[in-house]
Amino acid sequence: MADLLVKLYNLPDATPYLQKLREQSLYVRQAHPGEKRIISEWVLQHFPQSWAVGCEYAIERDPISCYIAV
Repeated sequence: MADLLVKLYNLPDATPYLQKLREQSLYVRQAHPGEKRIISEWVLQHFPQSWAVGCEYAIERDPISCYIAV
């Protein structure tokens, strides 16, 4: 059976990928605490409730671990 581990400590630099997104007017950024309700409601409309709860938890962490594309 294949090894399904992902070496997260050895990821390539994301800067070139983020730049390509910016060229298309797409921005990936950390969510702000004041956006928790808006993000949670949007996620709840499109995905299972458990995902919305996960987003809320990620926004409540320090540092915030929820990233959004706008």
